[in-house]
Amino acid sequence: MSDTQTVGDVLSQLIDEGYLDEYPETPPFAEDDDTPIYIKALLGFGGWIAALFFFIFAGFCLSVTLLDGIDSEFATGIVFGFLGLVFMGGTLAIQRKDSGGVFVSQLALAFHIAGHLLFIVGVGMVLSDSISSETTLIVLLSLIVIVLEVILIPLYEDGTFRFLATIIAVIAANVLVYELNIFGSLSILIGLLAFGVVAVWSDMLSVETQIGYRPMLQAVGYGLVFGLFGTIMHELGQNPAYSESVRNGLHQPLMTALMLLAITIWYEVRLLSNYEVALSHRAAMMLLAITVIITLPTLTTPGILAALLLIILGYRRRHTVLLVLAYLFMAGFISEYYYSLQVTLLIKSFILIGTGVLFLVGGFIFQRAFPVPEATEA
Repeated sequence: MSDTQTVGDVLSQLIDEGYLDEYPETPPFAEDDDTPIYIKALLGFGGWIAALFFFIFAGFCLSVTLLDGIDSEFATGIVFGFLGLVFMGGTLAIQRKDSGGVFVSQLALAFHIAGHLLFIVGVGMVLSDSISSETTLIVLLSLIVIVLEVILIPLYEDGTFRFLATIIAVIAANVLVYELNIFGSLSILIGLLAFGVVAVWSDMLSVETQIGYRPMLQAVGYGLVFGLFGTIMHELGQNPAYSESVRNGLHQPLMTALMLLAITIWYEVRLLSNYEVALSHRAAMMLLAITVIITLPTLTTPGILAALLLIILGYRRRHTVLLVLAYLFMAGFISEYYYSLQVTLLIKSFILIGTGVLFLVGGFIFQRAFPVPEATEA
């Protein structure tokens, strides 16, 4: 008899143990549509092409009729904002029916994103008519974008939109931080994003939340991962457009690394507690010590520690995609750290040799100190 459990078995066990009250209306992980993936891709592409032609035609008609007689930027902004609300509201109603297939869903997504753009542009035109300070205008628009995405992520039930909306919200948060130019605020933003990644991808959320909101949490989780590493790359890049912010201390890689180290150690301690491993155990002490040792030489490249945190989450969840992303980001940040070293190629070669020897010795010590028991047949 097979030991493999079905989704129904897991749900029944959760109900018996009191984690769920009843079966969800839609079984998780169910796939009712047998349409081949290439047909879905063609239908989705067709939806975007249809939306593009509609926007070109509607934009031309609008420009030669209604907008042609409006000279006020404020009035034009009102028109754009109203059209944006109409597009977003209409696509929300269509999307909730969920009866049009891939073509209609992608067409609705294109209109929904266009509604976002129209609404934000319209609000920007209205605000610019009454606000003279460019910094104040950008700060207000960034706040509006963040609030708009946070509201619509749970309402618009589309994974692609939720992923993009999360990234857009993170970009708006970056712009907000840069414009406010508060010392260390970028490091705080990275710390908050890292904590959000841990909260979504770990077992911090209740079982009911993880099952009931799985599609949304998955899309938002991927968006937070890309937003986290994108924000770290912005910090390390020190964009010349924000040179004044750099001089005022907005970019603080050392503070960022220390915050990521604190979050990583906190999560490791939490995992050790879940596995009932005491902090005084030599395995726990060695794990925390290795985390600190890895961090010390890379304090100016916090992306390496962020990738390490994602690797821990990936192994904890046994999530292949998370691990692949973590290794890619790790390789990228290690390369960036290597090429940023202000030393000769000869010294860099010795550093690489020393790192390889260190890993070999570390692997040998681990095998001796914590041998893996051999599997035995029952």
